[in-house]
Amino acid sequence: MSDCFTPTPEDTFTFGLWTVGWRGNDPFGNATRPALDPVDAVHRLAELGACGVTFHDDFKPARTDGVEGVGDSAKNRMRNSLILKERSAGFRTDPQARQALRDSRLDQLARPTAAEGLAELLGDKGAYEDHDVNAAAQRSMAFERLDQLAMEHLLGAR
Repeated sequence: MSDCFTPTPEDTFTFGLWTVGWRGNDPFGNATRPALDPVDAVHRLAELGACGVTFHDDFKPARTDGVEGVGDSAKNRMRNSLILKERSAGFRTDPQARQALRDSRLDQLARPTAAEGLAELLGDKGAYEDHDVNAAAQRSMAFERLDQLAMEHLLGAR
């Protein structure tokens, strides 16, 4: 007996190139898988029966516009990517945004927390047991201004 959670040959699936090509790196370590050529990945997914490939997992045109809309969806997605590329370049060169990035101390967040090894991090009780939440809140990361500037750039208001 089949239920709605049992795959059938009529089911269609799309795969995000970001997910398929992700190499497994994270703040705790380097990549765990070799890089995949995106063209080879698309061909292999087609061989396995994928009905589509997306740039990211959250884009499923075949479910919203039908198969006929996939081409238009891909073109529109590419156009949006080019717009975002242009807007993000403007954001990075905006003096106020650059100051907001410095104020938010994002460079400190970009450092891997366990670069020297998880055992060392867990051995430092100051990293978790003795952490002063109130002092951290007083320090502030100044994200609100950064968020507003990013939104203004994305919407074309700057």
